Amino acid sequence: MLIHCTKKLLNELKIAPSIAPDDFDPMFSWRANIIMKNRRKIVVLMCDLNRYVVVLYGLKAKDFKELNERIVAAIRNTLLKEQVNLDVVECYLAKAGEPVFVKNATAGRFRLEKLSPVRFLALGA
Repeated sequence: MLIHCTKKLLNELKIAPSIAPDDFDPMFSWRANIIMKNRRKIVVLMCDLNRYVVVLYGLKAKDFKELNERIVAAIRNTLLKEQVNLDVVECYLAKAGEPVFVKNATAGRFRLEKLSPVRFLALGA
Protein backbone atom coordinates (compact mmCIF):
# COMPACT_ATOMS: atom_id res chain seq x y z
CA MET A 1 0.00 0.00 0.00
CA LEU A 2 1.43 3.33 -1.07
CA ILE A 3 0.60 6.40 1.04
CA HIS A 4 1.43 9.72 -0.67
CA CYS A 5 1.91 12.13 2.25
CA THR A 6 1.82 15.89 2.30
CA LYS A 7 4.83 17.72 3.70
CA LYS A 8 2.86 18.53 6.87
CA LEU A 9 2.10 14.88 7.48
CA LEU A 10 5.68 13.79 6.82
CA ASN A 11 6.87 16.39 9.33
CA GLU A 12 4.40 15.04 11.89
CA LEU A 13 5.55 11.46 11.24
CA LYS A 14 9.22 12.49 11.54
CA ILE A 15 10.28 9.94 8.93
CA ALA A 16 12.19 10.10 5.67
CA PRO A 17 9.87 9.23 2.79
CA SER A 18 10.55 6.19 0.63
CA ILE A 19 10.95 6.33 -3.13
CA ALA A 20 7.64 5.81 -4.94
CA PRO A 21 7.66 3.12 -7.65
CA ASP A 22 6.46 4.21 -11.09
CA ASP A 23 4.26 1.21 -11.81
CA PHE A 24 2.18 0.98 -8.63
CA ASP A 25 -1.49 -0.03 -8.92
CA PRO A 26 -3.73 3.00 -8.13
CA MET A 27 -6.14 0.66 -6.34
CA PHE A 28 -3.57 0.38 -3.55
CA SER A 29 -2.37 3.99 -3.69
CA TRP A 30 -3.71 6.57 -1.22
CA ARG A 31 -3.21 10.32 -0.65
CA ALA A 32 -2.88 11.50 2.95
CA ASN A 33 -3.12 14.91 4.58
CA ILE A 34 -3.25 16.14 8.16
CA ILE A 35 -5.64 18.85 9.36
CA MET A 36 -6.61 20.28 12.75
CA LYS A 37 -10.08 20.77 14.26
CA ASN A 38 -10.73 21.72 17.87
CA ARG A 39 -7.05 21.11 18.63
CA ARG A 40 -7.41 17.53 17.37
CA LYS A 41 -5.26 16.11 14.61
CA ILE A 42 -7.15 14.49 11.75
CA VAL A 43 -5.57 12.38 8.99
CA VAL A 44 -7.60 12.26 5.79
CA LEU A 45 -6.88 9.41 3.34
CA MET A 46 -8.23 9.22 -0.20
CA CYS A 47 -7.81 6.30 -2.61
CA ASP A 48 -6.30 7.34 -5.96
CA LEU A 49 -8.48 5.07 -8.06
CA ASN A 50 -11.97 5.74 -6.75
CA ARG A 51 -11.60 8.71 -4.34
CA TYR A 52 -12.84 6.61 -1.42
CA VAL A 53 -12.16 8.52 1.80
CA VAL A 54 -11.11 7.27 5.24
CA VAL A 55 -10.70 9.70 8.16
CA LEU A 56 -8.69 9.11 11.33
CA TYR A 57 -9.84 11.59 13.99
CA GLY A 58 -8.23 12.67 17.24
CA LEU A 59 -4.77 11.23 16.74
CA LYS A 60 -2.14 11.73 19.41
CA ALA A 61 1.67 11.52 19.26
CA LYS A 62 1.71 7.81 20.11
CA ASP A 63 -0.77 7.14 17.29
CA PHE A 64 1.61 8.66 14.74
CA LYS A 65 4.34 6.26 15.86
CA GLU A 66 2.15 3.36 14.75
CA LEU A 67 0.28 5.12 11.95
CA ASN A 68 0.76 2.25 9.51
CA GLU A 69 -1.22 -0.10 11.78
CA ARG A 70 -3.84 2.62 12.39
CA ILE A 71 -4.30 3.16 8.65
CA VAL A 72 -4.79 -0.54 7.93
CA ALA A 73 -7.23 -0.87 10.85
CA ALA A 74 -9.15 2.23 9.75
CA ILE A 75 -9.50 0.99 6.18
CA ARG A 76 -10.59 -2.45 7.41
CA ASN A 77 -13.15 -1.01 9.85
CA THR A 78 -14.52 1.50 7.34
CA LEU A 79 -15.01 -1.12 4.62
CA LEU A 80 -16.67 -3.50 7.09
CA LYS A 81 -19.02 -0.73 8.27
CA GLU A 82 -19.92 -0.21 4.60
CA GLN A 83 -21.08 -3.85 4.54
CA VAL A 84 -18.21 -5.07 2.35
CA ASN A 85 -17.70 -8.82 2.70
CA LEU A 86 -14.96 -9.72 5.21
CA ASP A 87 -13.22 -12.00 2.68
CA VAL A 88 -13.07 -9.17 0.15
CA VAL A 89 -11.65 -6.76 2.74
CA GLU A 90 -8.98 -9.23 3.85
CA CYS A 91 -8.07 -10.00 0.22
CA TYR A 92 -7.71 -6.26 -0.53
CA LEU A 93 -5.50 -5.68 2.52
CA ALA A 94 -3.39 -8.74 1.73
CA LYS A 95 -2.80 -7.59 -1.85
CA ALA A 96 -2.13 -4.00 -0.71
CA GLY A 97 0.62 -5.04 1.70
CA GLU A 98 2.15 -2.87 4.40
CA PRO A 99 1.80 0.91 4.07
CA VAL A 100 4.83 2.66 2.57
CA PHE A 101 4.98 6.41 3.12
CA VAL A 102 6.21 8.47 0.16
CA LYS A 103 6.38 12.17 -0.57
CA ASN A 104 3.44 13.50 -2.56
CA ALA A 105 4.63 14.01 -6.15
CA THR A 106 3.90 17.24 -7.99
CA ALA A 107 2.30 15.25 -10.79
CA GLY A 108 -0.25 14.05 -8.25
CA ARG A 109 -1.00 17.56 -7.00
CA PHE A 110 -4.45 17.52 -8.61
CA ARG A 111 -5.33 14.57 -6.36
CA LEU A 112 -4.39 16.63 -3.33
CA GLU A 113 -6.76 19.37 -4.50
CA LYS A 114 -9.51 16.76 -4.51
CA LEU A 115 -8.98 16.46 -0.74
CA SER A 116 -10.06 20.09 -0.21
CA PRO A 117 -13.82 19.37 -0.22
CA VAL A 118 -13.19 16.46 2.14
CA ARG A 119 -11.31 18.82 4.44
CA PHE A 120 -14.27 21.19 4.58
CA LEU A 121 -16.63 18.31 5.37
CA ALA A 122 -14.32 17.09 8.14
CA LEU A 123 -14.02 20.56 9.61
CA GLY A 124 -17.76 21.14 9.43
CA ALA A 125 -17.35 24.28 7.34
